[in-house]
Amino acid sequence: MSIFLIILLVIALYYLYRFLVSYKAKVFYNPSGNVAPIVSQLKSTNKPYKPTPWLLEGNIHTIMGMRFRAKGSSKCRRDQFTFDDGGTCILDWFEPENATEETPIVGIIHTLAGGTREPCTNNFANAVRRHGWRAVVLNCRGCSGAPITSKRLFNAVQVDDHQKMVDHIYEQFKPKHFFMIGFSLGSMQAINYDLDANSKRLDGLVLVSHVYDTCASAEILEKWPQSKLYLKVIVEKLTHAVKKNQHVDDELKQSIYSKTLCEFDDKFTCKTLGLKDHVEYYEKVQIKDKIARINTPTLIIGSDDDPFTNKKYQPLKEVSESQNVAMVTYPEGGHVSFLTGLNGSKSIVDTIAIEWFDKCLACKKE
Repeated sequence: MSIFLIILLVIALYYLYRFLVSYKAKVFYNPSGNVAPIVSQLKSTNKPYKPTPWLLEGNIHTIMGMRFRAKGSSKCRRDQFTFDDGGTCILDWFEPENATEETPIVGIIHTLAGGTREPCTNNFANAVRRHGWRAVVLNCRGCSGAPITSKRLFNAVQVDDHQKMVDHIYEQFKPKHFFMIGFSLGSMQAINYDLDANSKRLDGLVLVSHVYDTCASAEILEKWPQSKLYLKVIVEKLTHAVKKNQHVDDELKQSIYSKTLCEFDDKFTCKTLGLKDHVEYYEKVQIKDKIARINTPTLIIGSDDDPFTNKKYQPLKEVSESQNVAMVTYPEGGHVSFLTGLNGSKSIVDTIAIEWFDKCLACKKE
């Protein structure tokens, strides 16, 4: 047999393996914790996860999920909201036809400088609508087409904007139940909402692709290939928002020359928050220091091949000792992606998160 035929055979066998490969979720929680009855009822995490076979590596999976995954319907109701300081955000509503003022609502917090148009947010909002509930994307200032009308933009620490958006929601509707999901940076904001805002309104929380150790994640993003694939795009989005902001002073404008996330946060984010530097800022959003204080039934969804972090930073010990937090991990899934199916148009996050919210309700009623 020639070397060429051997190579073809090896390739064929590898692709056959990729079509057959499946993973069982690793589930971490405290068996005696408050969250245990919810975890015990989950069915979606017991089903094998078959990742899209041609997404051979975490970066490929992430790029497909974040940039090229097909989006659902973009039809939504836009609600422009103005804060007391004159700042503006947009709430995008995905509503089923038979919705009432008591229909459960899921608040969705997007990725860093993302919004309603990004695949993970858009597809999940449509999944919630198909489930018969309302979904509302809580777009941050300057995101998803919102006009920039104030000096303040967004960060991972302050959640008073989200509090006011949720208050605004409750002025329009009287939902029996309110849930929240955050993707990447949005997961950091969602945790802080639970800890710092009126978390009594939350019946369930899902955190997708939290980077766990923010300082370590910033270092990872500065290395190749992440620096080329993600960091440049992230920094361009952030500096573009500052360039458009006519309300910032000359000192803050220096941030538009930033080349890394750390540099941008030093020159812009930390100065607006009154913090010393990016290290102090990132330490404020470390997940392991917050898990024990989370009050809402919470599910963390992560992948071992997430290129924004490393599985060694997963807070497994803290989760296993907590009362209200469970964690599900998979060997593959990339960052905010977890795609399945031959064309990679579906994500297991949509199924798992909605079932988590359903089981939170079921256990609450018992």
